[in-house]
Amino acid sequence: MRWLSALIDLCAAFAKEFPAVDLRIDTQVMSAVSARVLAGMATLGVASPRGLAPGLERQSLAPIRMVPVVGPKHPLAAHKGPIPTKRFADAIQLVLSERSDAGVADQAVLSPRTWRVADLPTKHMMLRAGLGWGNLPEHVVRDDLRARRLVAIRPAAWGEDEHTLHLSAIYRNDTTFGTASRWLLEQLQIYCKRDAGVVPRGA
Repeated sequence: MRWLSALIDLCAAFAKEFPAVDLRIDTQVMSAVSARVLAGMATLGVASPRGLAPGLERQSLAPIRMVPVVGPKHPLAAHKGPIPTKRFADAIQLVLSERSDAGVADQAVLSPRTWRVADLPTKHMMLRAGLGWGNLPEHVVRDDLRARRLVAIRPAAWGEDEHTLHLSAIYRNDTTFGTASRWLLEQLQIYCKRDAGVVPRGA
């Protein structure tokens, strides 16, 4: 997956720059990212505004365009042009959902029928398997769209840029950054923009 590739590239660069410094990488979704940073269990987090808790500072990283997609054999894949909302009545929508009921409410839900998943890689693979339709970040599905492993669709109810998320690095306002943390924050911007297509690879 492209986002994992960016993470591995960033970690490899960190290991080269700071060979004596240890890293802990933790993958969470939505409000769980803010919760770990607020609790002091992580120095830096990466989150969208939907998962941002009060009391945290943030630094913009990159805009992430969400693309509604289906597998090539899914019935919605054959529809040309905008798809009326009524066509989604019996179509299962795969939704990235909080692990706890106390978190952020499900976002961008259009279908009455939903399957909820707790992480992006699972959602990605389920969409490729034709088990439903749903939104994924454009940089995650770019290769799948080119290879026709996934097909982009156009719900008539949604505007072209309705679901663009703006990723931010988040941290507590009492955080004192050391050299390694400052470097990591700067590089996060570069790697996120690179894989989101904001700047070319290698820039």
